[in-house]
This record gives sequence, C-alpha cells and structure tokens, in this order.
Amino acid sequence: MSSWYDKVLESLDSLKETSQDNSKVMKSILDNLQSLITVNEISKRHLDYLKNLNIGLQNRLETLNKIEDISKLHLNRVKRELVSGIDIYKAHRDRLALTIPSGNTVSNIVDIGAGMSILGLEIPTITTAVVYLQAATAENGTFRRILKPDGSGDWNIASSAGDKMIFIDIAAPFQFFKVETSITQDSDCAFYLVSQA
Repeated sequence: MSSWYDKVLESLDSLKETSQDNSKVMKSILDNLQSLITVNEISKRHLDYLKNLNIGLQNRLETLNKIEDISKLHLNRVKRELVSGIDIYKAHRDRLALTIPSGNTVSNIVDIGAGMSILGLEIPTITTAVVYLQAATAENGTFRRILKPDGSGDWNIASSAGDKMIFIDIAAPFQFFKVETSITQDSDCAFYLVSQA
C-alpha cells in the first residue's frame, strides 16, 4: 500500500514539475509575444514617421518646383525687359546725316527730335576749315552758331585731312541743327550728328 502511495506522490511531484516547466515556457512565450507587440508598435510609429517625412519631402519638393517656376518666369520677364530696354535705347539713338554740298559752307537741316541730346559729331575728310554747329528752335527759324557753355566763344573744332569723331554732349533746348565750315568745301562732305534721348 505504501509503495503505491509513494508512486502516486512521485507522479504528482513529476506533474507539478512539468506544470511549473510549462508555466515557465508559457511565460517565456508571453514575454516574447509582448516583445513582438512592442517591436511592432515601434515599427508602426517608425513607419508613420517615415510616411510623414516622405509627405514633408514631397511638399518641400513641390515648393522648390514652384520657386523654380517663379524664378524662370522672373528671369524671362527680366530678359524681355532687357531686350525691350535695348530696343528702346536703339530706337532713341539716331545718326543723322548733314551734307555740305561742293562749293558751300553750310549743310542741310536735321531734326533730332524733341527731348534729344547731341552726343557727338562724325567729321569726314574736308577741305581744311573750322567746323561750327548752328541751331534753331524751329525748322524755318533763324540758325545761329552754338556758343560754348562758358561763353568764351562759338563752339568749334579745327579739322583737316582725316576723319574725326567728336564727343559733344550738348543737352540744349534746340531741335534743329546745321553744320557750317569756315571755308567753302571742294566736294560734297557728309557729316553725321549722333543724338540720343
């Protein structure tokens, strides 16, 4: 009887140990599951962060594209304005011919336009003479020689053989001009008056 009872006790002890082992295994499994759940939650948060980061980068890329488009539009506008400015500059700069016929001392009349200034005078090869500029406020008005700004005498330039480019820079309230030489010219002489607004 005692032997049977001992066997039962041994079986119960063995069962208890097995149960304890199983409990440890289950606890280990539960711990692992909890770790997996934690890792999964961290992965989800990381994935959400990456998604938000991707959205932020896309928004920034769209902003940069818009800035690039605006920059291109601005650059094109600046180019158009620059071209327009060059065209306006060209349109408001003239090279007007004044010809003294052979046997004469005074050229034809040129109208430089209202608000224009004289920048220079191109003098061809002429019979040695002093060159003067005449001006008037009307085409049919009386033409008179232009005086030097300091009042020291008539504006003039002595010229002989060889073409010359003379810088004048006269901003005067005159619109009509002639060229005069102190000596009668032996051949037709084409001068050019350069004016600009």
